[in-house]
Amino acid sequence: MKILVWAVRFAILLVLVWFSVKNAGLVTLHAYPWTWEAPLVLIILAFFGGGVVLGLLASLSTIWKLRREVKSLNKALKARDNAVATLAQTNSQSTGVGPHGV
Repeated sequence: MKILVWAVRFAILLVLVWFSVKNAGLVTLHAYPWTWEAPLVLIILAFFGGGVVLGLLASLSTIWKLRREVKSLNKALKARDNAVATLAQTNSQSTGVGPHGV
């Protein structure tokens, strides 16, 4: 399976290198006060990277909310486990039988 994963990664790398070579021509990007001249592939990768960063920033609030929910659920689970352990201990002491019925 690892060989297949590495083969797919290598294929993606080859496609990216091919794309870079085919789009090596210079292009000019005009934004009102600025002008930027760079290879097309660099401009595309810069905007792709910016999109990734914006997407991650947009998902941060959801990630934080889910982490808080996981923490509260873990607290509730520990409290339940403690209550069950206390109840089992109380029952075993009152009947004189161990926790496994022995």
